Amino acid sequence: MTERELIGRKIADIRNEKNYSIRELADKCSVNFSNIGKIERGTYNVSIDILSRVANAMGCEIAFVNRSLLRQFVFDNQMRDDVIGDLCSDLLKNKEFLDLTSENEQREKIINIGVNHPYIQDAIAQLFLEYNGEEINFKEQ
Repeated sequence: MTERELIGRKIADIRNEKNYSIRELADKCSVNFSNIGKIERGTYNVSIDILSRVANAMGCEIAFVNRSLLRQFVFDNQMRDDVIGDLCSDLLKNKEFLDLTSENEQREKIINIGVNHPYIQDAIAQLFLEYNGEEINFKEQ
């Protein structure tokens, strides 16, 4: 998932929390409603000015938030052509994972995914081995 898609997903989530339709949000920020849809899908290269208007219309601000090192590792490896790339790509589509801010919470979420889905345990073990040298043994979980 690209940064553009992550931002779009966040905008859609906030818009839905506020019970705004796409058209209502577009009217509030003076942006064409079709562009709001494109922004939310991550297909529109939105300017800072428009992004600021959208954020202001929803009572939000644009903020730069430091990613945990684990989240950065996941982001950096999402395009790999192997099981680690597939796992990282899937994690970046998981709203619960994306909402977690601390590395410990993210680590626990990934391990819990492995506990609930044994067929990806090897990929998760490999991810942590590459990330920080940690050996995860699901048989002990």
